[in-house]
Amino acid sequence: MYLILAVLFLFTGCNEKEAKQQEDTSIYGTWQLTQSFVVDGVSGDWKDIENGFIITLNKNNTFSSNKFQECSIGTYSINTNNNKITFEYGCSNFTPCESNSSKCVEVFVLENQLLKFTPEYSSCIEGCGERLKKITSE
Repeated sequence: MYLILAVLFLFTGCNEKEAKQQEDTSIYGTWQLTQSFVVDGVSGDWKDIENGFIITLNKNNTFSSNKFQECSIGTYSINTNNNKITFEYGCSNFTPCESNSSKCVEVFVLENQLLKFTPEYSSCIEGCGERLKKITSE
């Protein structure tokens, strides 16, 4: 009897660990900007950001964000072949990243429970980027 209970407990514990690991490696959920790569003219470094913007990536490929005051909703698509995420803002005449386009393309990396965005629409000769930390899971 004790052996059966121990085995059941072992399997339950493993399933919870697996679920937590999958949750931590999922892009879905709510993320907050915590660091930006800043260049001071000579070299660049990651700088902490207080009260950074928040973005929620839903499983149905919609998002909401307070990054831009003019528009906070839209859809996104992910290309896993080249690790690019395309945000298309859902407000008319809103072109935040490229002229005549409501789309913003970011190269993304998800590692160590951080989501790093590097904009494809900006020419950052010295480098640029944003690091976001997951604050809730979907």
